Amino acid sequence: MKIAEERNAGILERVAAGDIPQFEALDNQRAIIERQERRVTAQRMLEQSAIQLSLYWRDEKGEPQMPTTEQLPKDFPKEPVVDADYHKAWVDAQAQRPELKRLDVQAEQTETELELQKNQQAPAIDLSVVGSVDNGKGKTGLNRDELYVGLNFDFPLQQRAAKGKAQAAAANLRRLKLETNLTENRIAADIKDALSRLAAARQRLSLIKEQQKTAEELENGEKERFDLGASNILFVNMRELASGDAAIMAIEASSNLFKAHADYLAALGTHVVVK
Repeated sequence: MKIAEERNAGILERVAAGDIPQFEALDNQRAIIERQERRVTAQRMLEQSAIQLSLYWRDEKGEPQMPTTEQLPKDFPKEPVVDADYHKAWVDAQAQRPELKRLDVQAEQTETELELQKNQQAPAIDLSVVGSVDNGKGKTGLNRDELYVGLNFDFPLQQRAAKGKAQAAAANLRRLKLETNLTENRIAADIKDALSRLAAARQRLSLIKEQQKTAEELENGEKERFDLGASNILFVNMRELASGDAAIMAIEASSNLFKAHADYLAALGTHVVVK
């Protein structure tokens, strides 16, 4: 928008001098209005993003705070470096994903319950040894030592409750094993998809950067041709819009790369502290 506004004075001078026709000035005025409209749309998107971010970014009192334009970073940080080793990523995910940890704990609890119910069905054998020594000096003293050995065998007759609980525990253990297997398959798919998305995002960013460079060269070349009288403002505007669109696509591609990296960390169950 600023480029079209700054160029407008020079175009009006050339029109007054008869160097270029009047419609060139009208076309440039149209470009100014169009870019003003684009700027309003972009400003609205920026404010909308700030409002959404305020729900998660809060002050010391826990109240939402709105980020300002001055706090916007000038550029993206360096591209994330990822070791695209699926097997290593799978090992890390097994150790870090909370779903697997939860299922492991539940399986251990269920195995303990199963062993308990099996133990409740087994007979109990108690061995007891009792001894006595007569230390009395009276006439009623027995004057002898005694040793008693006892064996108590307890067989539970009512086993239906314990058997039912054992069967329920065994069934629950089988369910947990199936759920664990399904969860592992889902995590493996998450990792593969995240790695694929990362690779595609990096390739797309590289191609768009080349496209942006080419669009900028075409824009500069078209401006030179216009200054020499070999082009018109329509082609200049088209080149400028193409260059601007390429710049926006490069920004979106960079954003998608960092989003893909976030999905990859989530697939691994990695906890990241954002500062």
